[in-house]
Amino acid sequence: MKTLLFVIALVLTANSLSLTKSQHMKVLAQVNTHPLGQAIFAQISIHMSSGEDYLKTVVDMVDDLVAGLNEQAAEALAAHNEQQAFCAKQIPAYKKQIAEANRQAQVCDATVASTKELLADTEKMLATTLQELADINARILAGQNQRDAEHAAWSALNEQHESGVSACAQAVALINSLKRGALFIQLQGRINAVAKRLEDMTHLNDKFTAYAPLINSFAQIASSSGNQQLLDQITKLLNTLKGQISETQAADASWESRKAAQWQKELTDLTAQRDALVARRNAQQAQISSQKKIIKENEEAAASARDEAMRTTILLEDQVKQCNEEQRSYTAAKAARDEELSILGKIRDYITSRMGVAEEFIMLQLMKN
Repeated sequence: MKTLLFVIALVLTANSLSLTKSQHMKVLAQVNTHPLGQAIFAQISIHMSSGEDYLKTVVDMVDDLVAGLNEQAAEALAAHNEQQAFCAKQIPAYKKQIAEANRQAQVCDATVASTKELLADTEKMLATTLQELADINARILAGQNQRDAEHAAWSALNEQHESGVSACAQAVALINSLKRGALFIQLQGRINAVAKRLEDMTHLNDKFTAYAPLINSFAQIASSSGNQQLLDQITKLLNTLKGQISETQAADASWESRKAAQWQKELTDLTAQRDALVARRNAQQAQISSQKKIIKENEEAAASARDEAMRTTILLEDQVKQCNEEQRSYTAAKAARDEELSILGKIRDYITSRMGVAEEFIMLQLMKN
């Protein structure tokens, strides 16, 4: 520290050697405008008034002040360097966080856009699947309704055929009884009942050639019950009609069986198609649900990332402001210390090298006051 002050004193001394007394007075006046200069000159004036040898005391005081200022400068510089290092690290870190948050938001936005396109395609495919499924269900329903109607028609006709075969069998049995010698009067009620059944089966007239001759012949049985030839003729017509009905019944049953088998095969195929469409529909609905979830999650993630970028931007702006403020404060404090060190250097120069000039200036100031 003494070496530093000595160097400053040498520089100031060298500069002061070329100054006139008036110029020295101007320099001292400038020093006196500073509060520190005024304070030291005030201390010197007190010592001068007491008649003490104050040179060493004032020099030591100046040296202590210089030492204190240099210590403050070192501490301020260390703190400033530390703060600058922190700023150099934190500001880029905030910028990196902001860039990363914005990048994440953009990635989420891109995912939302692409997923919405996929969602639109999947929804179109689902609509197609639902239409195909509705068509298949309609075909199954229509086919089943047709099959039920066909089966109902066959069942009704088959019952009629069964009734016709039964009536013919009963009539043959009654004719055989007459052939064996039974009296018409004994069988009249049963014969009339069978005749009535046969007459009511008018649908047989359109299908079977033996029906009309049988009805005409059977009407004569009451008056010709003993006519063996007529009874044989009626029996033959009954057996012919019964055979025709049985053949038709068998053919209808075969047709019913084929229709049932055909429908069962078609129903199996349609059911397989429907099951495949149901599975496809379920998969597409699950895919749509998953895509909507992805869109929602990425929209939320994008919003969160943008919020993070905004919050970090605020932190960055505050940090930049703090760092700039610290720099301004340090620069101002350093300038103030440098000015005080300059003042102290000039005072030390004058009290060590030109004490007479300094004392004269102080006396002049006291006289003015």
